[in-house]
Parts: sequence; C-alpha cells; structure tokens
Amino acid sequence: MTFFPDGTRYETWAGELGEVVAIGWLDPAEPFPLGVVPAELLDALLPLIANPVNMTRGWHICQFCPQPADAFPEPLTVETPDGPAILGSAEIHIDGRGGDRYVAPTLIHHYIQAHRYAPPPSFVDAVLSRRTTEN
Repeated sequence: MTFFPDGTRYETWAGELGEVVAIGWLDPAEPFPLGVVPAELLDALLPLIANPVNMTRGWHICQFCPQPADAFPEPLTVETPDGPAILGSAEIHIDGRGGDRYVAPTLIHHYIQAHRYAPPPSFVDAVLSRRTTEN
C-alpha cells in the first residue's frame, strides 16, 4: 500500500476533491504513533467502512501481520451495520473541522485495533463528531 505520513496534503486525482489530508497510510519501514484511542472510535468507523469510496479490484494485506508462506493471504474483514466488509480495498473520506477532508484506507480500523495505531486527534474528533451528528 502507498505510504503517506499522517497529515500529508495532496491533490486528488483530477482535482475532483481538491486538496485532502492523508491519515493512516502506514508502512512497516516508517514509524507511526502508538497509543490509546477513545473506545467508541472503532464503532464510529464502521459506517464509513460499510460505505467506502475509491474501491479497488483487489485488496491489500496488513503488512504488519505475519503472513503464511504457503498460502495466498485472505483479506481482513470487519462486521459493519451493513454486514461484513473487506478491509484494504477502499478508502474512507471524512470532513473535519476547518474544511479539511481526511482520506484513510479502510485498513485503519485494523491498524487501530490490532497494532495500536493512534490517528491524529483532529481525525478522531472528525469521526466521533460525525457519529454524534448522525445519531
């Protein structure tokens, strides 16, 4: 998967969304912040993962998890309100305060849950604020 440091700003393809902010595009060769996130963050990500954007025709595996040498790896999945969703095959987009639009891989859920990745507080706030306004 492509690596971007958290907070990297870039123009989307053909400028269709304008400038966006990359969150959670991790790579084993690069350090990333570890920590504890609010317990409700993982649940708040599920509706976004259930309705991803920029889907691909395949999936990325988690590069941090050991993979069996003798088998083709299966995709990671997570149970969402709309049923199971494959992780690593799409992006989630979320608008933050101040006009930022965050773009993260759906694998962000797994990175937080299994590898203690701590996304920036502004992203966490955007996800949790979205959940509050939709309930």
